[in-house]
Amino acid sequence: TKSLGQVTGRFELENSIPLGAGMGASATLCVAVGRWFLSKGWIKEEDLYEFSRQLENLFHGESICVYIAVALSGRGLHFERNGIRREVTPVWRPRWYLSYSGKRGVTSDCVARVKRLAEKNPGLAKELDSMMARAVEISEVALMRDELNGFDLLVEAMNLGRQCFDSWGLTQGEAGEHLKWLLAQGAVAVKPTGSGDGGFALSLWRNDPPMGLRKTLISVY
Repeated sequence: TKSLGQVTGRFELENSIPLGAGMGASATLCVAVGRWFLSKGWIKEEDLYEFSRQLENLFHGESICVYIAVALSGRGLHFERNGIRREVTPVWRPRWYLSYSGKRGVTSDCVARVKRLAEKNPGLAKELDSMMARAVEISEVALMRDELNGFDLLVEAMNLGRQCFDSWGLTQGEAGEHLKWLLAQGAVAVKPTGSGDGGFALSLWRNDPPMGLRKTLISVY
């Protein structure tokens, strides 16, 4: 345990990840602080993940964990809480784009909403957890195939994920309207990023989006 009096020096961070956007800003900050503690010798390498995870609990009440793991690795991961973690390198590059929904997402509120649903309807909550797990499995299979054989699977996976967010009540208001707008513009599948209920949306396109939309879309690749 270290007291504030033992923490000296100047700590500067440069950040290009918008806050409340579902892009893992809090996890990235917590990992940065964790690496600083590691450099000071205050924690061990093997404790870095758990330290960063517990630090993120201060933001959200409960860390989503996967963002901490990805921020530490700097690569795409197959992640299972308290289980398997392995790198995932896609065989092809989907036409994935990010766009801001117009509303800031609050992860702690979203986590609380999902927990309330689980308390009121544990059967539905378990079904949604299984559906999201299935969406992740299909996504990984889709990315490990070429575009011809993987595209439709990726659409299926994103639609399953979107259904989960809908059922959790995390695609309402501005966030939901933005998803509908993306589909109306030609996206073939859409879903929220992060915890939903605001922040950025992820959209999948079969062809490059119209030039008129490029100002509002950020290419993932």
